[in-house]
Order: sequence, then C-alpha cells, then structure tokens
Amino acid sequence: MSTHLNSFIFNIFFAIVAIAESTELYAAEKNESQGLIYIGAGSASTGDPSRASINPSIGSLSIGYLWISDQANLVLGVDTAVEGNELKTRGGTTSVMMANSYNLLVGQNIHYNSGTRIDAAFLLGGRTSSSSCPRSYLGYECYADAPPKSSYSFNYGAILTITYKSLMVGLRATGESTQFLVGFKF
Repeated sequence: MSTHLNSFIFNIFFAIVAIAESTELYAAEKNESQGLIYIGAGSASTGDPSRASINPSIGSLSIGYLWISDQANLVLGVDTAVEGNELKTRGGTTSVMMANSYNLLVGQNIHYNSGTRIDAAFLLGGRTSSSSCPRSYLGYECYADAPPKSSYSFNYGAILTITYKSLMVGLRATGESTQFLVGFKF
C-alpha cells in the first residue's frame, strides 16, 4: 500500500473511534440520539480535466460518521474522502496524486415515518490541493526528512441519506466527486 493510502486509513480509523466513543457516551446519557457510519464510492467530477480523477478505476472513496438527534431533528457529522487531485512536488518533479478531503456535515431530518428516515446535510471542509518539499540528497522523500508543506482548498457539497431501521443508503455530491453511500445505524 502507498504511504498516502496508509495515512488515509489511519486517519479514518482514529476519527471514527474517537467520534463513535464520544457520541455513544452522550447518547447513553440523553437516550435521544443515534450514530450512523457509512462508506461511499463513486466517480470524480468530469467537468474540468485538471480536476478529474487520475485513476478512473479507483474514482473516489469516502467514510464518515453521522450523529442523528431524534428530538432536535439535527444531523451532525464528519467524513473524510479520497477525491480530486493534489499536485505533489518533490525536488523539482511534479506529479498528480489523489487528494484527501476532511469535512464537517450539518443538516436536519426532512422526513420520518414508521422507521423510514430521510436526512439532508451540507458538507463543508478542506481538501489538499498541493504539497511540496525540497529535494533530499540522502534518499529521503524531503530534504532533512522534513514533512512536506501542504496547501488546502475549500471543499463543499451535500449528502442525502435514506435510513430504514438500521440500514442506510444515500448520495454524496461535492465539487470533486459524486458517490453512492451505504451504511448502518447503531
């Protein structure tokens, strides 16, 4: 696996465990909320060739967590995705890589009827747009084994989910990709 993918998987795991644990404690105290974990896959935006995915067989991937409040009709969440492109410059050589995005979700319930729930949320966050570092002459990725400097750009979009009992399906659309979501409520 590439270093980029390993970092993405570690970030996802850490975020889900931390959020799920804190939400579970809050829900146990209030008995009015539920958690929902989802994964998504889809295609990259095709409107601008410079923003299209560099690997069409992978497209875009996401994983996220939604906290659903039954009494307030509030939906809050976080997600992270591999979507869009990042320009990676190392020692004068530039390549195009898949970019990571980190997002917050805020929305509300728009329909609830006998176990079926429809929620919509806005997605706002940031996405790595470039990273660079000077050349290392000792075989490291960057000079003096320093971490690369990254630049971020704004990420936006929306999520629509339909939940029946504990199964969720949905759609996630951003400026970088469109994805089909599948998840479960606990």
